[in-house]
Amino acid sequence: MLFRNMLLKYYAEAGDEGSADGAPTATATQEKQTTAQQETTANAETTNVLNSPDKEPPAAPQKFPENWRDQLAGDDAKYRKQLERYSSPEALAKAHRELQAKLSSGEFKTAKLPDKPTDEELANWRKENDVPDKSDDYLDGLPSGIVFDDAERARVGSFLAEMHGKNVSKEHVQAAIEWNQRQIEQEMVERHERNLAAQQSTEDELRQEWGPEYRRNINLINGMLEGLPQDAKELFLGAQTADGVSIFNNPGVAKFFVDLARQVNPVGTVVPGTNNISAIDTEIEQIEKVMKENRSAYNKDSKMQDRYMQLLEAKERFT
Repeated sequence: MLFRNMLLKYYAEAGDEGSADGAPTATATQEKQTTAQQETTANAETTNVLNSPDKEPPAAPQKFPENWRDQLAGDDAKYRKQLERYSSPEALAKAHRELQAKLSSGEFKTAKLPDKPTDEELANWRKENDVPDKSDDYLDGLPSGIVFDDAERARVGSFLAEMHGKNVSKEHVQAAIEWNQRQIEQEMVERHERNLAAQQSTEDELRQEWGPEYRRNINLINGMLEGLPQDAKELFLGAQTADGVSIFNNPGVAKFFVDLARQVNPVGTVVPGTNNISAIDTEIEQIEKVMKENRSAYNKDSKMQDRYMQLLEAKERFT
């Protein structure tokens, strides 16, 4: 038995570190645990967020969202409206880059005229910003070749003086003059067309109401105007309604003047162009002569009969 124990101890020390009956010793177990801990610690030291493998590939960068204008503008509605000019953020960036280049090159004049400039400062600034030395020089070289009469030049001259006092560029003043001239011409055309339409409408209405007396009544109106002083006549003929239509292209005005003519000059209503009752008497005598000398002719002529009655009525109103 003693020999057997010694033999087992000998092989245990030379081979596996275990107990005499082949089981691992406590020392061997502790050494293995220590080695395992060292390996775990080494792995823990070399594995961290910097060198650990990605669990999944990183997401591809996203383009700008569809509401990029809203995000850039925020609560600024005016800027949000301006952003509508650009189709994409890339277009906005390109425009910004071009603007910066122009500013850097000095293409845009940013110098502001001092509040109280000297004569030299003012002259230099006007030269650089296309402001003429005199207000009348704004009219030099108008692209459309506009020419003003004396009355128009006085009005335009006041405008030019105002613009020159505010140092407005020649380009902008000429653009304003041309726009104003186009507006005047357009308004003249429109006023003419309104008068034509009103004239036709008035004539249609009066012809329907007056019938065969239409032309005679128009002559009565003209006769009334001819009896006025020249300046008063021109005032009546030039009078217009608020939309530029002549007052005589209004049926009510025409009827008023005819009624007035009948009251003021009853003779003229039957014998246009005269206000003397003798003209009525002369024509009455001519018809009565026919009645006496050729009664049958008078009886057959209905127009003569109507005219005779008309003359008698006019003479009665006059007296």
